[in-house]
Amino acid sequence: MPVRLIAEQSGGTTRYDVQLQPKPLGQLALVIGAVITNDLTGKIFRKLRLTQRTTRSSVWSDAFHDRGGVVQVELGDGRLLMGWLRYYSDEPKDASLFLEKAVWVMADSKTIPIQGPRILITHQLGINWVEFLERPDLTQPGNIDGQTRV
Repeated sequence: MPVRLIAEQSGGTTRYDVQLQPKPLGQLALVIGAVITNDLTGKIFRKLRLTQRTTRSSVWSDAFHDRGGVVQVELGDGRLLMGWLRYYSDEPKDASLFLEKAVWVMADSKTIPIQGPRILITHQLGINWVEFLERPDLTQPGNIDGQTRV
């Protein structure tokens, strides 16, 4: 147990002491974290047909937990960006993404690598949509869907 209650008798009175057990407490935290992050209880309830919902807070969170990989994003001003999804906000109101190996996608489908290895897209830029793609080689110019474009 992660918490232990100790009762000591002394002079006709009982003294109680609560002690935290670091190892079981850490193990419990890991189990709870894994259950929440991986929607394990939701999966069980859906399999039993008790619900159709997940235990996560939003569809935004569900989509990124279940997918990942390469995404193409249309920003609020219409620009397109593509990259490997590394981090994402949990709530859609925050709508922020962190992409690695990111490229700008031009109107003719050519790509231009961003300066630097990563980019943070914050909710202030606005995200119109996010498309989850197969895994193209983003290091090759013009390579969006596995086919090199010129």
